[in-house]
Amino acid sequence: MLKIRGVLLLFSEFRPCLLASFLGIILLYLLPCNFHSVVITESRIRKEGGKTQGTNLTCISSLILFRILEVLPPSNRFESQSSASFFRGFFGCHSYGHKGPTTLRPVVLPSVMADNKLPPPPAVSKRTVHMAGLLVDVYGLDELPPSASRISCLWLHHPRLGNKERMTDIAARCVGAWSARSAAAATTSEDGSKKNRGLIALAFDQRNHGSRLVHEPANSAWREGNVTHAQDMFGMVAGMVADQGVLLDAVGGYLFHDDDDTDDEESTRRTIDQHLALGVSLGGHSVWQLMFADPRVSAGVVIIGCPDYQHLIADRAKKSKRKTYLSTNGAADGASFLGSSDFPPALVNACQKFDPKGIMFGTSDVPKPSTTSPGPADEGVRQILHDRLRGKKFLLCFGGDDKLVPYRCSEPFLTWFKEATGSWFVEENISVEDKVYPGIGHTFSPEMVRDAIQFVTNVIADAHGVDSRGGKDDQRSSKI
Repeated sequence: MLKIRGVLLLFSEFRPCLLASFLGIILLYLLPCNFHSVVITESRIRKEGGKTQGTNLTCISSLILFRILEVLPPSNRFESQSSASFFRGFFGCHSYGHKGPTTLRPVVLPSVMADNKLPPPPAVSKRTVHMAGLLVDVYGLDELPPSASRISCLWLHHPRLGNKERMTDIAARCVGAWSARSAAAATTSEDGSKKNRGLIALAFDQRNHGSRLVHEPANSAWREGNVTHAQDMFGMVAGMVADQGVLLDAVGGYLFHDDDDTDDEESTRRTIDQHLALGVSLGGHSVWQLMFADPRVSAGVVIIGCPDYQHLIADRAKKSKRKTYLSTNGAADGASFLGSSDFPPALVNACQKFDPKGIMFGTSDVPKPSTTSPGPADEGVRQILHDRLRGKKFLLCFGGDDKLVPYRCSEPFLTWFKEATGSWFVEENISVEDKVYPGIGHTFSPEMVRDAIQFVTNVIADAHGVDSRGGKDDQRSSKI
C-alpha cells in the first residue's frame, strides 16, 4: 500500500515533470528498502495567482535521494546527523518542513529496526502515562494476566536523535515473546498453575529529545558544529540515569496504586519486583551507567554502547581532527586531550563518578588481565564489583563494522571485566555475555534483536521459576 500511495503522490503532485516522476517510481519499486522504516514524503504545492512556487525537480530529487540513502550501509544511522544536515543545507529543509512553498511531511515514522529480516512485531497495547514530570510510554498493561502478581519492568533507552517512539518495535517484541513463553509454561506445568508474572516495557525521552527538546544543536556532534559535543552527550547519558532512578521510585505508585484500595480478597495485588534495561547507542551508554548506578536494575542489554566514555570521545576527536587531540610540543596525539577545552576537567571528574571505566580506573589505562589471583591492590575494585554489580547480568552487542562506537573503544575494559567476573571475582555472580556481529555497522541488527529478546525472557524466567532454555552456564558465557 505504501508503494501504491507513493505512485499516486508522484503523479498527482509532479505532473509537470513526468520524467522525474517516472524515475522516482522506478526507484520506489526497485530499491530494496524496508517500507516500515523508510520516509515517504508528501508534497503540497502552494499556488498563488495560478503560478506554482518552488521547483518540482527539487522535490522529486529529495525523494530520490532519501530513497538512495535508505539503502546505503547504515553504519552511522543512529548517531550521525550528516544526512539530515545535508538535506537541510541543500534543500533548505528543517526537521519537518521547508522554507519554500513545498512541504516535505513524513507519513511513516522511522523504526528502530535496521531492515525487514524479522516478522512484524505482535500487536501490544500502549498507554502514555505522566510520571514525575515525564511522559512514559507503557507497553503491555492490557496484556497482563489477571493473576499476575509479580511484574517485571523492561526500561528502554532510545538512541541519539531519536525519541521514545523509536523503541516501540522492540517493546512489542519483548512483551509478546514473554506473554507467549509464560502462557506455554503455564499450559504445560504439572500443577496447572496460572501465570503469576507479567512483563511491561517502558520508554521515555532522553534529555533534549522528543517531548523534552529544548536546544536541537546540542544533539549534534563536532562535525555538525557543536563545540560542546562531549559535554552535551555525557549530560544526556548521566541525566537519563538520574531520571531513570526517579522513575524506578515512582512507577509502581502510578501504575498500580488502585490495587491497595480494593476490598476484593480475590483481586490480585501487583508488585514490581524486577527491573531490566535495554538501550541502543546513546541509550546503550546510559544503560552501562545505570547498571553501575542503581542496584534495583538486575539486568542490562547494551546495544552498540560503550562503557568507556573517555576512550570513545577521544577516538571521535581523533577522527574529527580536533586541535585538542593533535600532538603539541612533540607529545603523542591525544596525550593532552583529557582536560582540554573539548574534554574539560569537570567532564573528566564526572566520568570518574558515573562512567564504568572511570569508576574502576579513573583516567589510567585499563590493566591487562592477569592469570594470577588479585592482590591487595585489587580490593578496591572487588568492593566496587560487590557493591554495584553483584548478581547482575549483561548482554553486550557490538557491530563488527561499527565506525561510530567501535568495539575497540570498549575492548580494553571488557577484556578486563570478563576476566575478572569469570575468574577472580566469580563469587560476585556477575554474568557477562559479549557479542560482536561481523559485518554489522552502527545499527540494531535483526540478530541483535533476536538475542536481546532471548536474553530478556531468560532473565525474567529465572525470576519466574521457569526453565531458562539453556541455563545459567549458557548465559554466563562470553562470546565474540
